[in-house]
Amino acid sequence: MPDGFRSFASILAASAPPGRAEPERAAPAALASIAPAPSGAPTGAGDARVLDLLDGFVADLARLRARAAERLEEAIDAVVADLARRVLGRELHVAPVAIANLLDEALREFETEARVVVRVSAHDAQRIGTRPDVEVDPALGPGDFALEVDDGRFDATLQTRLDAMLASHRAAL
Repeated sequence: MPDGFRSFASILAASAPPGRAEPERAAPAALASIAPAPSGAPTGAGDARVLDLLDGFVADLARLRARAAERLEEAIDAVVADLARRVLGRELHVAPVAIANLLDEALREFETEARVVVRVSAHDAQRIGTRPDVEVDPALGPGDFALEVDDGRFDATLQTRLDAMLASHRAAL
């Protein structure tokens, strides 16, 4: 057999659906069944079989391409999330006033509420200064905060803000 034929056969064998018995032997046998007919012999069935195989091959390639695109998108999301986490963490460490600014911005959103309780991490409690209705929440990490109002809780943890940013990033793509 020519090397190109073996290479193509091995590709077909590797892409055989799971559960197929001995795909290494089935693919070359299928290819052998469509080998060009001797000169002058009818070729209709062989041509149809070649077209069927090519259709299947194209469909398999389309599925592989879609799967690769999904995996690439997942990898990009993971890299962007990791990078954003690092940048935000570094920013909050280098510029501690940022948490106070974020908190002020969130409080402006709820300024009409009768009661607002601010929950922050022990790490950030000293950074935001003295404020009324501030409580330390040991479940919160640096950069996290939550606002409790009469209607519920506004979660502003770093992870929640990051998730919102990533959702916005995905929507923009």
